[in-house]
Amino acid sequence: MATTKLANFIEVLWAATLTHRVDSKFPSRGGILLVAPPAHFKTTMLRAIEDQPGVQAYSDITTTGLVEARDMIASKKIQTLLFYDLQKLYERKQETAANIIGSLRALMDEGFTTAAFEKSTGIIQMRARALVLAATTPAMYRRQMGDWDETGFSRRLIFSVYSLQNPELIVKAIMADKPLELVGLSSVNVPFNLSIPLEERSGDENELRKLLRRGQRGEEIPLILLRKILAVLRWKAREQHAKDFSLDVVREFGKSMKDEGVEVEL
Repeated sequence: MATTKLANFIEVLWAATLTHRVDSKFPSRGGILLVAPPAHFKTTMLRAIEDQPGVQAYSDITTTGLVEARDMIASKKIQTLLFYDLQKLYERKQETAANIIGSLRALMDEGFTTAAFEKSTGIIQMRARALVLAATTPAMYRRQMGDWDETGFSRRLIFSVYSLQNPELIVKAIMADKPLELVGLSSVNVPFNLSIPLEERSGDENELRKLLRRGQRGEEIPLILLRKILAVLRWKAREQHAKDFSLDVVREFGKSMKDEGVEVEL
């Protein structure tokens, strides 16, 4: 199985939270779903980016809560919805869970305007679009994929499947009472009016589509998201006057999008 470093995941997730700053004619936001066994750093990675501007984190949400967040999303105050455990959304009535997933599906692409229980006659409602970052287990991934394919939910997501190469380090850290520390994101100032150009370089299309062909169900929206992530990483390299390894970072993260997934080194 292929391997990669945890830092590549953190960089890509961070860049994803800034994809709304990319100047693109495609408004779709898409999402990333981390798929890994329990206690394999899914929550830890998401918490590493939860304090980024425009990110709203949830351990759970109801349809009413999502409707309340809609106006904040439409007004650009919330740009990213983060869910530590997607399975929590399914621990309620099946119809309720389906409504929530349907709303998230709309948020990632065409836009969420009106919930099923709202009376919308004559109301002008702005479309709310947001990036969705979430985590789940392989068991739920296998169990729900059929429904996600049927409803189109899966077409909006990048599925990142991984496991830790050395999970015993977590146990050792617990026994030594020394929590493992993530490599922090290198700081970069993000101007309030930042607009990142969506440049295309020779070879980008082949590289990105190569990543999406393996195990990805539909590649249009994930391709839009990957291009924007790449643009953000390149902007960061320019801001830091650093050598540009952006495509390498995306390529390393892309190993988790293959059918076998990837092992992540702590």
